[in-house]
Amino acid sequence: MEQWKLRRNNAEMPIGGTGELQQLVRDGKVLESDYVWNPILEKWLYARDVAEVAQLFRQVPTASAALPHAPSPPTASAPSPQATKSNQGCAAGIALALLGFAALFWGIPIIGGLLIVAGIVVGVVSAAQK
Repeated sequence: MEQWKLRRNNAEMPIGGTGELQQLVRDGKVLESDYVWNPILEKWLYARDVAEVAQLFRQVPTASAALPHAPSPPTASAPSPQATKSNQGCAAGIALALLGFAALFWGIPIIGGLLIVAGIVVGVVSAAQK
């Protein structure tokens, strides 16, 4: 059984073998930008640069592939410029909040918290303008 190690933010995590690595990739706990190593490799490499690991990412079904095909939405008139602007603000708020959660995941709590709060504020203000 091949032993792997994962490194993110200078913290190393041992991985039991290729099966466990595959499960971690499938669960989204190993990213292509993470460093991986095993005794065969000369040095730590990005997961996306190791053929065996990169193949695991290609095997993970995307969210859109897992969903059944939905019927086309009914045709409607074009939204007003104000509604479009408000929707863009809501989308920006959601994006900020998601970036905040990503920062929390990567161990940057202050920036993560600020981004989440900023996302909530932007989303609430945009929704209030509808």
